[in-house]
Amino acid sequence: MPVLQCPIDGCNWKSQDLDEAFAAALTTALQIHDRTVHPPLAQPSTHKLKLDPPSIATGCDPDQWSAFTRQWKMYKTGMAITDNVLPTALFYCCDTNLRTDIMRDLQGDVASMLETDLLKAIKRLAVKEESTLVQRIKLNRMTQSPGSNIRTFLASLRGQASLCQYKATCKELGCNHIFDYSDEIIKDNLVRGIADPEIMSDLLGDSKTDRTLEETVSFIAQKEQGKVTRSAVGDSASAMSATCNTQKRLQAAGAKCWACGGPAHGQRNDRKARSRFCEAWTFTCSKCTVKGHYTKSCSKCTTCGVWGHRDASSRICTQGKGHRNVSNQGKSTKDQEQLRTSWLYL
Repeated sequence: MPVLQCPIDGCNWKSQDLDEAFAAALTTALQIHDRTVHPPLAQPSTHKLKLDPPSIATGCDPDQWSAFTRQWKMYKTGMAITDNVLPTALFYCCDTNLRTDIMRDLQGDVASMLETDLLKAIKRLAVKEESTLVQRIKLNRMTQSPGSNIRTFLASLRGQASLCQYKATCKELGCNHIFDYSDEIIKDNLVRGIADPEIMSDLLGDSKTDRTLEETVSFIAQKEQGKVTRSAVGDSASAMSATCNTQKRLQAAGAKCWACGGPAHGQRNDRKARSRFCEAWTFTCSKCTVKGHYTKSCSKCTTCGVWGHRDASSRICTQGKGHRNVSNQGKSTKDQEQLRTSWLYL
């Protein structure tokens, strides 16, 4: 007769002799109960991001190295890189030449190195060390690239200023306060390096002179946005402005038609506008017999002295460039008088 023992760890209970059929049924029931009440714990799944690894090459400056280390921290977190493959992943962030230099320099198993030791080795071979004075000279020579916005320029200045050591510790006994002059120096170089001279003039000529770095950047950004907006609508705005100016000139006080005395009808020699709007268009002057203006408006040419037109711009003026009636050199012309009295001369 079979004897069953409790399947729970630490329990010493045993059954008495049981019938084989009953023992089999009891064992099956215990297994079903165990699977239902105590299901296996689900393993937490690790979500990995698909990220491009950062890269580093020989000859980089300290600012580029700082950017690489920050990108590396984000990359290993996003990709959930485990400690056993972390040195290998870091090693292959280097370009081919730098990997070769690392293998020659270390002469050991790179895959088994600690992350901190490998980073130190990469920095020793890749970064071109420069003195603080050189870094400050580079900062003072930085200018905004044409086409870039002011915040991109600010980011470049911040990265360079972080290498210039503009922090100082108070030397008073018992005082460890740290003074940071970075923002003031960055602001000075930001204003000096603005690419647009108009924006620089607006900033320097503004009455508010105690702006912080962020206030200065906001002021410049607003000016840049305004210029971009004006450039985008420049063509249409220019056309609208030209139309408005023309209308204002025509509607200005004293702007009258010289022929009829009413409101001006476009340009003086605009026959199309005069034929539509001028009341004197079909009138024949009784003083000069020229058609196109009232007798009270008849004037004497300032160039040739003949009545019926105003100056040399008229086509009736014999001394003007627009003279329509070519000299007949002493020959009589049948239609000469008819043409003179039938055309409108302004």
